[in-house]
Amino acid sequence: MRYDGGQYYVKSEEEMQKVFPYAREAMDNTHKIAERCNVEIVFGEQKVPKFDDCSVIFIVFSNIIVKSIHRLMILHQTVYRRL
Repeated sequence: MRYDGGQYYVKSEEEMQKVFPYAREAMDNTHKIAERCNVEIVFGEQKVPKFDDCSVIFIVFSNIIVKSIHRLMILHQTVYRRL
């Protein structure tokens, strides 16, 4: 997947208000949540977990894939019945 929008940055409050003028309450609530958080972001460091045993990754992704296929099958059956 690729994003070609070129806007890889955190928008200022003013920019967000221009983009989402109808969502003032959502922005206010987001600000309230952010004030309660204590997070330090170190840029330039990758935060991907390291696994000593790759079988864990295989199991996790296998479960995700199986669940996704199951959902698609149900959706396909539902659509097929409606035709």
